[in-house]
Amino acid sequence: MEPLGQAPASGRVRIELVPDRPGRVPPGAVGCLDTARLDAAAARLTATGATAVTVSDGTLHAQLPPGSKGLAVVAAPRIAGWRCAAGDGPARPARQYHGLIAVPLDAGQTSLTCTFHPPGLRLGTTVGLASLTVLLLLTAGAAVRRRRTPAPAPTTPPAPRERATAAP
Repeated sequence: MEPLGQAPASGRVRIELVPDRPGRVPPGAVGCLDTARLDAAAARLTATGATAVTVSDGTLHAQLPPGSKGLAVVAAPRIAGWRCAAGDGPARPARQYHGLIAVPLDAGQTSLTCTFHPPGLRLGTTVGLASLTVLLLLTAGAAVRRRRTPAPAPTTPPAPRERATAAP
């Protein structure tokens, strides 16, 4: 983002974009910011947003103002593994709103809890433990078999033979 100054009364501004690196400027790369609308939106979000938020490990907990309803949006990417509960409701897979975590609210819910568990963690842990168990059983079985098998009887090498030679 780069400020370009105030637009004239006509509202027409000509901007020539010259990239300093190879690439492609996407369509609609230039836009105007209405600071009054931005300030109003920020004030509205501050007034209706969470009153307290705590984050620890893979859990996010937010206190909501009384009468919250609609859709609570958490500024975190909605990826597989997020489960959220509004109020005392059950945890469900999080929904998404423009790629962010979203949780529907009913009037009267004053809290939101979201937890993240990496997808495949339980399955991976189960498979890993099963593999370790099989390895330990195979190792123990081989050790028991070695102890049960009698050692072969020691063999003594044959005594050297003497050769008789005739004396001249």
